[in-house]
Amino acid sequence: TIVVGFVALVLFVLWESFAKLKEPLVPMHLFRNRGWNAATIVSGLGASIYYAFAIVWPQMVVVLYSDDSRPMDGPWLSSLVGLCIVLGEIVGGFCAKSIGKLKYQCFVTLLIGGIFFACKLMFSVCVIFSTTFTDICPGVATCTPDTRARAAALVSFGVFFIGWTESLAITMVTLTAKDQTQLGSASGVAGSIRFLISSISATVYTVILTN
Repeated sequence: TIVVGFVALVLFVLWESFAKLKEPLVPMHLFRNRGWNAATIVSGLGASIYYAFAIVWPQMVVVLYSDDSRPMDGPWLSSLVGLCIVLGEIVGGFCAKSIGKLKYQCFVTLLIGGIFFACKLMFSVCVIFSTTFTDICPGVATCTPDTRARAAALVSFGVFFIGWTESLAITMVTLTAKDQTQLGSASGVAGSIRFLISSISATVYTVILTN
């Protein structure tokens, strides 16, 4: 289905680009807008990071951080990804205008989120590939099976800042459209690309975990 979908997408782009259409479904000039392209890609990457942790983190909680004596700990920990990314989007929405400089906000929040994930990521890789932490990851990440609170905090802060970034990127998708009469097209195409990127990413995560 991925191959068929890719071929259909290529044919669609060729049709929209070279067929003499009075009202094309996708204004292809959007793809010559560097600001719009950047905002669209960042929003897609933000969604991909969310799906990554929405898939991987609950499984890590079940394997590593669940406590049979406290059955609600696992569900609470698993909900941190969705809760914190939404909280980050809300805070980003309130703070974007007062802080200003949306492009630099995107850069800073993405960088901070990346730092938090870097402290967590290598341990996640070790867990996914069933490798002991001390074999290949000494000193690379700050989490171990015994640092549940630290792991939860890193994931929470990481997705919080990614949520902030994503809220900015989605806003910039419309602001960067050169023709403001095409806001619907700009946001609609960007949303479709965002879902395309995140769907491919979610498929990759799922296949890796399954195998």
